[in-house]
Amino acid sequence: MKDFMVIDFETLKTTPDAVILAFGAYFVSLKDGIPDYEEIIKNGFYRTFDTRSQIEEGRKIGKDTLEWWKSQSVEAQRILLESDDDIKLPEFLADFREYIDNNSNNSEFWIFARSPSFDYSILDNIRGQYNEPEYWKFWNEKDTRTFIDAMLMNLPISEKFNKFHLPSDLCPNEVVEHNALHDVALDVKRLHLLLEVWAKTQYERTAQDMTIDEAAKLII
Repeated sequence: MKDFMVIDFETLKTTPDAVILAFGAYFVSLKDGIPDYEEIIKNGFYRTFDTRSQIEEGRKIGKDTLEWWKSQSVEAQRILLESDDDIKLPEFLADFREYIDNNSNNSEFWIFARSPSFDYSILDNIRGQYNEPEYWKFWNEKDTRTFIDAMLMNLPISEKFNKFHLPSDLCPNEVVEHNALHDVALDVKRLHLLLEVWAKTQYERTAQDMTIDEAAKLII
C-alpha cells in the first residue's frame, strides 16, 4: 500500500458548486506508522470557511441540506457559526497545496474520500473556479466505502457496514460526527484496523466471525 491521505468536506449543498463550511485532511506516511486518533485531531489539516464571500461568488446553498444540519448534534452545528478562523477559498487552496508538499515528498500517494462523486467533485470545482492546478493524479483517488467494504468481505469480522464503530481503545476521544477532521480521523483508524487485522489473519483464518472489538485486540 502507498502512503495515503483521507479528506472530507462539510458543505451547505451536495453539488460541486456548494458553499463550503469546513475541510479536513490527514496524510499518513507508512514509514512513520499510522498515528493514534488524538494525533490526527491535533496535527491534521483543518480549515473553516467564510461563507459570505462564497455566496457572493455564486456558490450555492441547498434548503434540504440546511434542514439536514438542523437535525445534527449541537457540536456539529457549531460549524454553521461565523468564526475569526474562517478563511476564503483561495487561501485554502494555497494552504492545502503547502500541506501536501510538506508531507508527500513529491511522491505519488493514494487519496481516500466518501465519496468520489462528492469530495473530489467539490475540490475540482473549487480548483476550476480559481484556475488552480491539480494536487494529484486522478488515478490515485480511492473510494473509502468501497475499500472498507472489500476488506470486510474478506476478513472474519461480523460487521459488514463501512461505517462500523471503532473500539474505544482506538478512538478514546468524544467524536463529533460531521466535523470534517473527526470524520477523517475515524476513517484513518478504520483503515488502520482493517489493514492490521488483514496482516495478522491472512494466514490464520478462524471459522467464527470476530466482532470489531475482538478484531481490535489483535492490534492493541
